[in-house]
Amino acid sequence: MPVDVKSLANRIRQELREDKDYCIAITGAYEGIGKSTLGIQLGMEIDHKFNLERNELFQPTHQEVKTKIDKLPRYSCIIADEAIRILFKQEWQTKNQLYINKVYILSRAKNQCSVFCMPRIMDFNKLFREHKLHLWLHIFARGYAMIVKRVENPFHEDSWRMKENMKIVDSIMFRERNTSLNENIVDKLVRSRKSLNIVGIIQFDKLQEELFIKYKELKGQHQFEGLDEELGIKEDTGTDQRNMLLWMFHKVLGIPAKEIASLINVSVAIVYSGVHRIEPTVGEDQLAKYADILLTKGLLFYSIKKKLKKSGYKISKEALDALSQECDRLQKCSGTNANEAEKVDQNLEDAIDITEGST
Repeated sequence: MPVDVKSLANRIRQELREDKDYCIAITGAYEGIGKSTLGIQLGMEIDHKFNLERNELFQPTHQEVKTKIDKLPRYSCIIADEAIRILFKQEWQTKNQLYINKVYILSRAKNQCSVFCMPRIMDFNKLFREHKLHLWLHIFARGYAMIVKRVENPFHEDSWRMKENMKIVDSIMFRERNTSLNENIVDKLVRSRKSLNIVGIIQFDKLQEELFIKYKELKGQHQFEGLDEELGIKEDTGTDQRNMLLWMFHKVLGIPAKEIASLINVSVAIVYSGVHRIEPTVGEDQLAKYADILLTKGLLFYSIKKKLKKSGYKISKEALDALSQECDRLQKCSGTNANEAEKVDQNLEDAIDITEGST
């Protein structure tokens, strides 16, 4: 009989209060099957102060994981939504992975629970998979996951008994004439007790609609965060230019991301990514860099007004005033005279195409 999320979470809460830490892997048969849904529901039951902004890392980096561990109190729950970014086995030899392995080995005293969403259990680097993961939840159908415990045998190289379990599962699937796992097969597998560490099934529901919408919104904002830096890709001037305009449209004018995407013919994900990159919480030097780019291209107040007017988008006087003030701030940062910028703009017969470099 399947257990519910609360029952499993209560066991983990008890483990944490016995001066232990706890790491859980959640994998799935395919994308969108519910890994994040199960992770969030577990997090909410394990940590009663849980919320998405406080506890979830949508595109985790090694430094962000360490910061979460440091800042969150004992018995908290951290969710790494795309754990492949920090623990992918094909990058096991990098300094960042060695760093994250050591962070988790040394942070046991925090008695926290970490949940890692990963496509496959074997995608984790070996040290983390064999030494730090305590529980593996594999979602084989929407709302159902197989519970697998790590086997504590110091003489065995594989704590998850992958080869043995593969033979047991294959034999049951062959008898059932089925090529994929389902609740009936996993139930027979658990009842047969042939597997040493496949111990049960957990059943979970969909997220509440409001929470699901919030998750999708935050996920969209962070979708490509840090990916260029991770792969060593540098943005060109055209992309910097586009991102500043995206930020102005979204943050200064208050235009919704979906409308911006439609306005300049890019995806919503690109809008969120661009806004996040340019968010002016950066230093004045970096802000000046973007201001220089905008001024060089003539993409200031007048060009932006022209582009919006051409598209038929209606803007309130308050929004235009806000945009004008922001352009003035950028001009001051770059040290360029406002009249010079206006002259550059007035010499442009048409507004610069702000979709340049977006494809």
